[in-house]
Amino acid sequence: MEAGEWERLAELADGLTPAIDAVQDSAANRKYTIAEHRQKVEAVLAMLESAIRQCSTRRDQLSPLIEALDRCSARTRP
Repeated sequence: MEAGEWERLAELADGLTPAIDAVQDSAANRKYTIAEHRQKVEAVLAMLESAIRQCSTRRDQLSPLIEALDRCSARTRP
């Protein structure tokens, strides 16, 4: 992502979404005997979902700037 490969982030997010959904479904359907374990799993899922939203938002914010720099760079090349 540091190299500006935002498409890769989208691929990762698309791949993580089904996994997150599967874990959530599993957590919701399973009766954990230890509430603390369930809370930890739900906390990790919340962090992953938040990270995906934040990265997607940041990508959307930076994409026009990167495109503008590419256009400027293309015009200045001999």
